[in-house]
Amino acid sequence: HVTDRDFRGKATIQIFVGNTLAKQKECPDPPCHEILVIPQGTAGMTMRIRITSIAGEVEEREFVIGLGKNKLLPIELE
Repeated sequence: HVTDRDFRGKATIQIFVGNTLAKQKECPDPPCHEILVIPQGTAGMTMRIRITSIAGEVEEREFVIGLGKNKLLPIELE
């Protein structure tokens, strides 16, 4: 669960690993769910999730990537 905001209408989800954009997807009608395979060699790096509403509202969350290989990370936007 990334945000408690009520994003109505289309939103854009961007997922950064370190400073690199790892995934970007349009979400036509939140809540939306995304899965990201965490790249190998990124343990200890920061993953930042940015959600931008059609009205320009932005919500960001940061997480530290844990140890492990090719973990599947479900990301839920509500």
